Amino acid sequence: MSLHRIEKLFKYFKEGIVIAANCVVLGIIAYFLVLGIMLLLKKRTREDIKAKSVGRFALEMVFSICICTILKITGIISNNITFSFSPGNLLGFFEIPFVGAATKMVMLNFLLFVPYGFLFFFVFKKPKMTWWKALIVGFLTSFCIELIQAFIGRLTEIDDLIINSAGFLSGYLLARSAYMFFGEKKRLKGLICMILVIAVSAGLLIFLYMFSKGKLL
Repeated sequence: MSLHRIEKLFKYFKEGIVIAANCVVLGIIAYFLVLGIMLLLKKRTREDIKAKSVGRFALEMVFSICICTILKITGIISNNITFSFSPGNLLGFFEIPFVGAATKMVMLNFLLFVPYGFLFFFVFKKPKMTWWKALIVGFLTSFCIELIQAFIGRLTEIDDLIINSAGFLSGYLLARSAYMFFGEKKRLKGLICMILVIAVSAGLLIFLYMFSKGKLL
């Protein structure tokens, strides 16, 4: 990858951080709105809320901000959403994945979902969830986003569906590795798992880069 492309990648990354910062207030409002609805539906009680630590509240708020950031970047949250659907908007689901794909967008979409998967693990406390169930969660989230995009004038992309799911899974497995290392005191196993997740994720991105440029064909 050229220096110019790396610079553009970092530029997009910085823009994502700015969007996340702008979503802080929205994320906090959304969090308390959901909390209020859960209280009304008796899915949460006041005793449950009082028993929570400050750290737990902060974690859930950050998770809410993360979701709002994803929805903002993907255009689901916007000031000028217009309904515009045609069957052609769904054709992206049936294309051959990653052929001629923009490398920087593949990497950014992957990185966008890593924090989501990481925070999901700790918010919902799912240390025993299998990797394929975590993959389904990431897949369904990405699928819903792509489907909504088809109704607001944006094209669906099978590339996004796959790489977003992979990013979520990578974040989830990193969180589980960190939990092994710090929470379960399984230092060696946690460290090995962490290294493997990072190595496989990096390998996947390198493979997709080479495939998109036709270097594997």
